[in-house]
Amino acid sequence: MTKVWLDDTFIGEFDSLNTPHNYDLTNYIVKTQFRLTILVSNVDYPTKGGHLTSPDTQTNWNGIIGEIALHIFDSIYLTKIKTFPDIASKSVHVTFDTVNTTNSNLKKQLMQKHS
Repeated sequence: MTKVWLDDTFIGEFDSLNTPHNYDLTNYIVKTQFRLTILVSNVDYPTKGGHLTSPDTQTNWNGIIGEIALHIFDSIYLTKIKTFPDIASKSVHVTFDTVNTTNSNLKKQLMQKHS
């Protein structure tokens, strides 16, 4: 159970003990320096016993467990890149997806290099 603010702007909240809490800050970051505030509070999470939600486990200790990371991407980038080498023909087939967060139709040319 988390809530996130960037400077004084509320970004959002997640209510889960077993799935990642991912926040997209793209539209909120306008300065090179900012304050990121993360509130973690599992106080009101219903504890009905059992190993996941008992008062003796980490779920009620209020803290960030698992990975915490800030991922920065260009506004246009490649993802799911896969390479398929063919030794006989000395070539590589490459597949990928593109992500464009600019809301514009940009065309880029992929260069092939032969050696």
